[in-house]
Amino acid sequence: MRRPRPDHSDSPPGRPRARFEKVVRIPARAVGVIKGRGAQNLKDMQATPGVASVHLCFAGPGSDAELRITGTHEGVREVELRVSSLLAQSSSRQGEETKRIPIPKDAIGLVKGRSAQNLKEFQAMPDIASASLSCRGADAELVVSGTTSAVNQVAMKVRALLNKAVSKVKANT
Repeated sequence: MRRPRPDHSDSPPGRPRARFEKVVRIPARAVGVIKGRGAQNLKDMQATPGVASVHLCFAGPGSDAELRITGTHEGVREVELRVSSLLAQSSSRQGEETKRIPIPKDAIGLVKGRSAQNLKEFQAMPDIASASLSCRGADAELVVSGTTSAVNQVAMKVRALLNKAVSKVKANT
């Protein structure tokens, strides 16, 4: 669904360039692949010539996302091809999974770590495609994507952090 919108900001006088917007549905399991480590894939898409903006919009935990691409016809098409390629790579990977680990709101800081150090360590682990902390109201979850063994390793580390927090609380009461 492309909608041309006139844009007069960077075109020669008398020759407006049309802007197009394309919305691509991203399956929940592939959001981490589309974002890339440190959101690098999104940054690369945004830097594509002719692209005005790239926004990844979430409806909520576990639901599919939308990638909104705005720019010239050529720029939008180039990003659309890149997304198709990333989605194809994502579906062809064997043994990959995404796990959502619920985090109690009073343990968010512990799981994240000082200066997000724990989160950075999770992201840097081999075979982890992405790890992000999602906080919506009172609910929080760590969303981890990667190979099954690497995702399970992160889940075990998070459980160990949460158990450590629970034992500290019990010791103080």
